Amino acid sequence: MREKSIVEELDVPLTEDELRGRGQELAMAETGLDSLKEEKKAVARKYRKKVDDEQAIVTRLSTDINRGAEKREVKCRITVIPATRVKQTIREDTGEIVREEAASDLEIEEATQGAMFNGQDEAIEGASVPAKRKPGRPRKVASA
Repeated sequence: MREKSIVEELDVPLTEDELRGRGQELAMAETGLDSLKEEKKAVARKYRKKVDDEQAIVTRLSTDINRGAEKREVKCRITVIPATRVKQTIREDTGEIVREEAASDLEIEEATQGAMFNGQDEAIEGASVPAKRKPGRPRKVASA
């Protein structure tokens, strides 16, 4: 009979000292794993914010391109016409009427008093010259 020596991996019961040592290693590994998971979450939040910021830029640009315009602050003037009881908001860059609405009694009174002091009898702030209207845009007039 011929014998040969080999090595195989087999179950060997752990001693009490080995079990305690494995417990300490497990505790340290769990702490390290928790730390890595928290770090992963922080990085994911950071990149989610970056992606969201870029998405907002893409959405804004797409909207501007599709509309052919963008929202900007534009200097306007408000003109009250007491004769028609209308208050107009007029773009100063183009003269376009962007909004017409019913003027309040107080606005009518202030416009009338202002016109008397300025030697005008129709309106305040140059309402004697009609403002340009945007073609095809309906006039907005709210009731008082």
